[in-house]
Amino acid sequence: MKKVYLCGPITGLTYDQAVKYRSDVVIRFKDFNIEALSPMRGKDAYVNKTEVFKSGGYTDVMKNDKAIVNRDRNDVMNCDLLFADLRGAAKASIGSMVEYGWADAFRKPIVTLMEKEGNPHEHAFVNQMSTYVTDDFDEAFALALYLLNVKYNY
Repeated sequence: MKKVYLCGPITGLTYDQAVKYRSDVVIRFKDFNIEALSPMRGKDAYVNKTEVFKSGGYTDVMKNDKAIVNRDRNDVMNCDLLFADLRGAAKASIGSMVEYGWADAFRKPIVTLMEKEGNPHEHAFVNQMSTYVTDDFDEAFALALYLLNVKYNY
């Protein structure tokens, strides 16, 4: 089964905000027998769902900084494609940018979804590491399927 890693900002979001886009995308990829790996998966049982996620300093066994970084790196290393939704970001996501670096180093294609102008991730590195950049979700999804060699009529 092919795997897609769902990249995108988490810091500054609540649990519901962080999982909303990802849970919808997991379902869409599942329809094509593709496993979408969300960095939020398995966290619903041990996070305060009203808490706003911070950039680090977690010490709980299931959500300590080392565990978060290592699982995300492993996911990127073992995925077939990185699907990044950077739309609406208030500031650049350091974690997402590290995931771009891993994906590039592991030679994984990257589909980036972000506004044409004004996004804080608008940068030469993001544009050049991305296989495709678009501001249209349906187009991004179709491009991801194309890169995964999955038939889809867009």
